[in-house]
Amino acid sequence: MQALWELDQSVFRTIHLGWHRDWLDPVFFVISSTGLGWVQVLAILGLLPWRRGWRIRRADWRPYAGPLLLAFLVSSILNTGILKKVIERDRPSNLADAIPQETFFYNSFPSGHTASSFGIAMMAVYLTWGTDRAWIGRWAMVWACLVGLSRIYRGVHWPSDVLGGALVGIGAASLVALMLKPSRIAPSSEISRTDPA
Repeated sequence: MQALWELDQSVFRTIHLGWHRDWLDPVFFVISSTGLGWVQVLAILGLLPWRRGWRIRRADWRPYAGPLLLAFLVSSILNTGILKKVIERDRPSNLADAIPQETFFYNSFPSGHTASSFGIAMMAVYLTWGTDRAWIGRWAMVWACLVGLSRIYRGVHWPSDVLGGALVGIGAASLVALMLKPSRIAPSSEISRTDPA
């Protein structure tokens, strides 16, 4: 356990202090902000056709919103509603040599931003698997990894918090995928078509 704790501290210091550059601060601020729950919910709701004559056909994106919202909710409930309240762990922002870019100082494990991001990303993988839109799932996973990395860079989470959050999100999305009917997970008749240019 001691070796894992030392590795956690070493990786945290490498990313948070070693990678620090003034020009990277706003980049990681924006990336980290996409991990906020309200931002994610608004982005998912943006998939719904709110106005007539929208460039993207109604049937193309609408099947995504429900499963993505459900994955977000389950990962948030598991993470913030249960695990974060049960597991008491100080954030690295409490360290004397940390330069946190946010004002969070309580219960660190697991990372909520990371959990919800991986929940959404993993559900995007399930929704697009085997279709011509599988790239969406792959890029969603890249985004989720960047959100997790941003939490370490900004000095508010340990690497193991991010890993724990990723596992919670992936587990939540997998649970949702098991609960939904197979036709809801990859509605190929709706998402296998390509968008018109």
